[in-house]
Amino acid sequence: MTIRTILSAVALTVVAVGSSATAQTYGLGYDQTRYDTAGESVEVTLLLTEDVSDGSTSRLGAAASNDDLFSFSVSVDYGSFTGGSGSTFSSLEFASGFVQSSDVVFTRILDSGTRVSFESTVGLGDGLPGTLVGADLYEIPLATLVFDAGDFGSVTTLQSGLTELEGNPDLFFEDGAEPELTNFGTAQIFVAVPEPGSAAFIALLAGAGMIKRRRK
Repeated sequence: MTIRTILSAVALTVVAVGSSATAQTYGLGYDQTRYDTAGESVEVTLLLTEDVSDGSTSRLGAAASNDDLFSFSVSVDYGSFTGGSGSTFSSLEFASGFVQSSDVVFTRILDSGTRVSFESTVGLGDGLPGTLVGADLYEIPLATLVFDAGDFGSVTTLQSGLTELEGNPDLFFEDGAEPELTNFGTAQIFVAVPEPGSAAFIALLAGAGMIKRRRK
């Protein structure tokens, strides 16, 4: 092996190490992995996470405002459920600081009955920074989705993912960077079955309502 070959191998190793030290991994997740409800609605917060290697620079946690998150385009699949009819999408509210622009590019929300896709931007001004929540782990809330609970005993699985909409990148930072989303989290909505006493009370109320309607 020649000296030139050895030096080339060393150089490649240094480049590889340097590249891995600046890697950032982005994913979608939820503020909880399980949501319990008793037949009403449930609020689900979708989070963007950034996991950085030791010694690398975080974008979500960077002090420079031009590294903040400026817009996103993501989706939540809620078509997987068991135990009867599952929960259905009701409404969406972007996290504080994000707004729906008058620009049509950022006002599209698609609900296909099994997946809701949406896009947002902060509009004018700086982007939004993230919060350090663990060792080399940052997160920022994107939006809160409200789901109407399904049948008693049903379990709805929520799968975060890429959007069905076209136009905007999945992530867009103020400096123009468009990193890829690589990790996608899941959560479940559990609709608790009423206890025997509660079930009897609900049935009694329903019966009283029927009698009242008949008298009218």
